[in-house]
Amino acid sequence: MNRTWAVVAVLLVVVIVIGGYILASRQASGGAPLKVVGATIKSGISSIDVVAASEDIQREAGLNLTLLRLNTPPQVVDSILKGDAQIIVVPVELAAVTMERGGDVYIIAVDYGLNQAILARPDSNISTPADLKGKKVAAVVGSGTYALFKAFMKELYNLSVGEGEGYDVQVVNLPPPAVVDALVKGDVDAAVIWEPLVSEAVVEYGMKVVATYKDLWSQYAGDQPDPMLVWVASSSVAKNKTLLERVLKAHELAAEKWNNDSNWTISFLAREYNIDEKVAEKVWERDPILAGSCIPDNYVDSMVKIWELAKEAGYINEIPSSDRIITCSTLSSTG
Repeated sequence: MNRTWAVVAVLLVVVIVIGGYILASRQASGGAPLKVVGATIKSGISSIDVVAASEDIQREAGLNLTLLRLNTPPQVVDSILKGDAQIIVVPVELAAVTMERGGDVYIIAVDYGLNQAILARPDSNISTPADLKGKKVAAVVGSGTYALFKAFMKELYNLSVGEGEGYDVQVVNLPPPAVVDALVKGDVDAAVIWEPLVSEAVVEYGMKVVATYKDLWSQYAGDQPDPMLVWVASSSVAKNKTLLERVLKAHELAAEKWNNDSNWTISFLAREYNIDEKVAEKVWERDPILAGSCIPDNYVDSMVKIWELAKEAGYINEIPSSDRIITCSTLSSTG
């Protein structure tokens, strides 16, 4: 009998020790993983794809991420407005559209700067954006990239841009992959598109870069930062301190992975976006990700300036409140 009790006592000690170890492990990692659903466009690069691809990042951040990969920017916006996703990754001007459509959302992180470009065929006589007058340009008309193109052309070159006759620059509206195809085939004189399609056009088809959006931004805004792609979160994330911290941690870890492990990132880009490794290497060189754990305060003015361009192009009606941008100082003031 005494022997039986001794065995029971030993088993109880073992159970207590194991239970304590599990509890301590959970406390060290901040508790059980929190579930969150994200959404992004299939034909664009973002660090949320890295989070989705890396169980290690999710584990370290304490997240369980489900990622929706959608075909068009409006579908991405709809996903957060309808509650299907709590985080979307979109250009900063599309974040403004989301707010304008009634989304209770906040910008919580920046991926990278403007990576779009104006492309032309290598044998073209188009050497500057001013040469686009009288030309046909392929673009995704529903995108913020197109809105900024319209605004840049008007602000910097006094050229009107639109579909059909009567514009200085005539636009042909196409879905993202078809933009480059139309340029390669000679159906249009130039194209406006984002990564990884810019690098694919340059590396695989020898298309020339007439101007990058960074070039245009520098002409327009000087030395201000040029935020392009941002993480937008619903209030259920932005106002939940624990969940927000974990999401920002995942972003930071993904950015560090992207920036510091070139071999992994190039292989990931080639596999994830179905592009050649040489194209992937070009993308990696062009697009370092902002690796901080929060948005630097000096990015706010830049976002507002981009919203001003978007408003000028008719993409949005009003400029959102900058209170919807959660910066480093915002986080520090809320503890």
